[in-house]
Amino acid sequence: MTLFLLLPPNALALVNHKTLGEIIRTSNVEPRRFWLRPHFVTWFFFASDLFSIAMQGTGGGMSTSESLQTPAKAIALIGLCVQLVFFVCFFFIAVYVWCRTEYVVSTGKHDRDGAEAKTKVM
Repeated sequence: MTLFLLLPPNALALVNHKTLGEIIRTSNVEPRRFWLRPHFVTWFFFASDLFSIAMQGTGGGMSTSESLQTPAKAIALIGLCVQLVFFVCFFFIAVYVWCRTEYVVSTGKHDRDGAEAKTKVM
């Protein structure tokens, strides 16, 4: 049961990381910093999610054994903390991309301009 509570937020985060990488990629902006390369954004955060899932899954799996309850809680908590650190990094990159006008999103038929489309996506 603990496993099903810990893993779904990681799956949702994967979608968000891929979306941010696609925004950066389709904007055709030459990245000035390594952390703004679309390949880096997508794969770095994908790897961090897999690492967090593994840690939380290990802690959740170990929690089924009574003798391993204490270390299992610690491992699951460390996995959550690792995920939080990477989420904060992702948050700052997302805010940076959102605030910069050179990163654009193509408009749909109901959008007035690129800024409105970008606001919807972000």
